[in-house]
Amino acid sequence: MLKNYYKVAIRNILKYKLFSAINILGMTIGITSCLMIILYANQ
Repeated sequence: MLKNYYKVAIRNILKYKLFSAINILGMTIGITSCLMIILYANQ
């Protein structure tokens, strides 16, 4: 089942390159900022 999900995800990433890049970039920025806030708050 997971193999099928990975296949579909890879196909969508390759088919919609710009949309995928925007989503991956936004997710990366969100995770990074969340980690930075957590690290700042724990000091």
